[in-house]
Amino acid sequence: LLVEEEVPKLDVVGTCQMDPNGIPIVPERADWIETIEKKDHNLPEVQEAALVEFQRWKDTKATIPAKNEDIRGAQVIPVRILKQWKCAPDLKKAKVKPVIMGHLDRIIAETAVATPELGLIRLAIIWGLSNNYSFAVSDLQTAFLHAPLDIGRDVFLKLPSDVPPLVTEKIPEFYPCALLKAVKAVYGLRYSPRAYMKFLEKGLEKLQYRNCGECVYIRCNSLHRVVSIVIVYVDDLMIIGEDPAADRKRIETFVKIGDFRLVTD
Repeated sequence: LLVEEEVPKLDVVGTCQMDPNGIPIVPERADWIETIEKKDHNLPEVQEAALVEFQRWKDTKATIPAKNEDIRGAQVIPVRILKQWKCAPDLKKAKVKPVIMGHLDRIIAETAVATPELGLIRLAIIWGLSNNYSFAVSDLQTAFLHAPLDIGRDVFLKLPSDVPPLVTEKIPEFYPCALLKAVKAVYGLRYSPRAYMKFLEKGLEKLQYRNCGECVYIRCNSLHRVVSIVIVYVDDLMIIGEDPAADRKRIETFVKIGDFRLVTD
């Protein structure tokens, strides 16, 4: 027997649902609420959020201007700028990200994202617990933008007409309808996940890690004993070992790591 309960009336502020006390309501199992409405695109927080993302493209040299490139016969993939509100119980934050519309790529028909094998993850956790190792979790910031896009052909991108004015003001190469050439594995390209994992694996190999399965890497000491395990899923990172903080410093020699948290307890 289902009993219908009275659902309180909700007010809508911007595009984020709020309760009568003005607190954003975050649906279960969802961080993103809705697309930011067009009338709010010029809000200062939206403009600033867009600038942050395009600055990452600039800092990592993810793209370069393609003004003088000969693009006759080349494929040009459009870019969409996603504008969303990210809400928490006491926070409403704009999240703006340029995303390549990779599904329009007519040359590469499929993509691949490596997924950790659950059996290997269980084994890694059991190994860490049995050796009294420490566990730490973090994320790889601007993860894909570190990886060179080496696919044997040029990839051209076209920015949309709604590039925020603040972005163009601060970074003139990113103007509405600008033509760019992708240099790094920018988000949305079908080949980007593969390029990113290839880059990550090469970096870990230089640090004496070896791949023992999808997204699981181990490092042994001179006695061939496992002293560190790294598990990667897209931009999420777990380190299991004697000294995760030291392992973090090693990994940060080739990729930027975000907030680092021990979870042993």
